[in-house]
Amino acid sequence: MRRCRKYIVLIAVAILGPVICVGTYRILMHIHLMSVADANRSIVLQICNFRASFGLLPLGLWEVSSAAAQDGAARVQYYHNQLRIRASLGARLVYRFTGDSAEGWYADGFALSYRLPVDSILPSRTPAAGDALIRARLAAYDRRIAASPECAWHHTQKIAYLIQLNRTSDVFRHCASSAKILPGWWRARVGLAMFSPKSSRSSYEDELQEWADAYPAFVHYWYVSRYFRDMGRTNEAIAALRLAAKYPVISVDRDEEFVPNAFALDATAFAYQEKQYRLVFSITDCWEADCSYEGESLVFRAAAYLATGSYDEADDSIGRAVHRPGRKLLVPAVDSLRAAIIRRDKSFVFQPGSSVTLDEWNAFPKYDAYQVVPIGVKECE
Repeated sequence: MRRCRKYIVLIAVAILGPVICVGTYRILMHIHLMSVADANRSIVLQICNFRASFGLLPLGLWEVSSAAAQDGAARVQYYHNQLRIRASLGARLVYRFTGDSAEGWYADGFALSYRLPVDSILPSRTPAAGDALIRARLAAYDRRIAASPECAWHHTQKIAYLIQLNRTSDVFRHCASSAKILPGWWRARVGLAMFSPKSSRSSYEDELQEWADAYPAFVHYWYVSRYFRDMGRTNEAIAALRLAAKYPVISVDRDEEFVPNAFALDATAFAYQEKQYRLVFSITDCWEADCSYEGESLVFRAAAYLATGSYDEADDSIGRAVHRPGRKLLVPAVDSLRAAIIRRDKSFVFQPGSSVTLDEWNAFPKYDAYQVVPIGVKECE
């Protein structure tokens, strides 16, 4: 009986011991993190004051103050709109600058994942508003551009803000200045054509074409094509895609909005829609280097073969696409296409659907004041 009780005690200790230890650890760490939060309130306040002044969050502590940067170099990290503070025993304290009810201090680490019962920190200065905010924000972007003139992301942010303000003449002027700093940057060249005065637009359209010729790439000619497509000038859009088809479908710019094959898929769909079947074959030929999208390429080849009366080739292409192992095809209505090939219906019009086209694409993203610098953009640091 005593031996049984002894085993029961040992089992209880084995079970309850870790629970008690973890509970004690959580209590002690909570007390510690609360003190760390209080000790670092001044850094958070400086960031909140920066946001109040410019309507932006800083890129780093160095943009808030040199003292904060020096203090944070050893124990604090600020990135992706979060202040991260290393605490003891592997714990970490995070202040999330979300601008809403979720803003505040958070515990992170072993057995720690919760929001601290501390109110979010309010700025000690009145937030800028109206024209004062616009001037302050634009001045902040100008300082960032002056500090890192070759960072395309800073230029993009300023241009997107000017577009939101509907200051198209300022957009045009900044595109012109950024094109001199970054001659190979695609947004500047497309922006010059988009926002140029009507009286001189044709010359900037010529410059856009000359830029693509100077920096030849599939996606660069796609930008030219998309510009003309959005302008309703189909012939010029098709001509640009013919040039694009001479180059491999690869990534060439750091700020491409989509993977290269998304551009190829959109281009192929547009070429098919315009009954440019030879162009469909040309694009898919340079596209096939990426086997992960081979299925979509084969579907469009099958549709083009069917439209030109090459039934055997169409049957072979659709068969390879359908029976290809791996992920599900992005292109819908494949069964309808396959049925049309079986009945040799040359008049069938394949409807790939909006999921394969970049209808929502825009040269400049919707403005977001709190957007963070993309990972890997080193020249912006």
